[in-house]
Amino acid sequence: MVRVREQDDSNPIIISVLPADNQSIAVNRSSDTDTSSSINVSDNSDLLSAKLARDWAIKTDGKVEGEDYSAKYYAQQSELTAQSAEALLENVSEHLEDFEDSIDDINTAISGYGNIVTHNTSEFASSAQGALANTAIQPLDNISGLTNDAGYITSSALSGYATETWVGQQGYLTSSDLNGYATESFVTTQGYITGITSSDVTTALGYTPYNSSNPNGYTSNVGTVTKVNNTSPDSNGNVTISIPSTSNLADKDLSNLTTTGNSKFQTPLVSGTNIKTVNNNSLLGSGNIQISGISESYSNGSSWYVVYSNGFCIQGGHANNGSTSGYQSITVNLLKSYGNTNYNVQVTSTYTGQTTRGTDYVSAKKNTTFTLEVVWGGTDWLASGFIS
Repeated sequence: MVRVREQDDSNPIIISVLPADNQSIAVNRSSDTDTSSSINVSDNSDLLSAKLARDWAIKTDGKVEGEDYSAKYYAQQSELTAQSAEALLENVSEHLEDFEDSIDDINTAISGYGNIVTHNTSEFASSAQGALANTAIQPLDNISGLTNDAGYITSSALSGYATETWVGQQGYLTSSDLNGYATESFVTTQGYITGITSSDVTTALGYTPYNSSNPNGYTSNVGTVTKVNNTSPDSNGNVTISIPSTSNLADKDLSNLTTTGNSKFQTPLVSGTNIKTVNNNSLLGSGNIQISGISESYSNGSSWYVVYSNGFCIQGGHANNGSTSGYQSITVNLLKSYGNTNYNVQVTSTYTGQTTRGTDYVSAKKNTTFTLEVVWGGTDWLASGFIS
């Protein structure tokens, strides 16, 4: 058996060889350069065994006996491997820090779109998707790059049509210009006639007019004429009537003419004597006499109006404030428009639940509308003036 112990270069290498008879043989060397030392071995095999043991312990320039490397060789390789592993670990750590810095930079760049580490990769675009996005229609691209499958019109197709600028220069009415006029919803609640039947006509006239086929109401009786002014017809059925000449009657004295018989004449008309006057106006002569009276009237629920022949109109209705406490502005649409704002409006409260309530009054007037300030409940209104 051979035991080998190697110390540092300043100490000798001691090799102890135990031969079969357990006798110890010592080989001492004070240094690697000492050539004066000798090995006293009586048997060459023992010397070879000692050398072989030393090779297995410290040989570093190749395999021992072509079989394997020595213990010192593996120790040196282990040290190199450890150093390489430590250097590799340090290199990996540096690259890992660089990678983490890169991830932080990426996350900062896509702030608001998610974290590249904590999110699934399916949430991010692939290179193919990115390439497709680069070739897609971009902001400010020409619309001609799309297929017009919906048939959208172009600006050239609108040539000749009115532009917004042109319409604004024409002075057309806007919705604000119609403020105060009757709306469709208001008109539909007023009960105006949407159609006229024959019963509506006869009810309004108070009588049934003649049929259109016989507007003058001529008799439809058919028979034989027997006499006209007591004169019988001739063989042809004709009756000759003698009418005195009326030429130059203004120069004739007609006082001797009778008012009876076949020579019946109308006596001369004298205004205020044998023919009445109208509002002290003579009926004789040409022209028209204006007779004041009702020319039109209307009534539907609380809304009504009366128009006289001279254009004077009285109309009325009811404005309701509901149960609202305090004044409320109510716009009243006149059934008949007045010619100006010089018409008169009177209001009478119909509310009886509060004896100390304020007074209803008119705050504004237009030709077609006026504004009532009504406090609690409702009020009746009456307007009078000349219509347009």
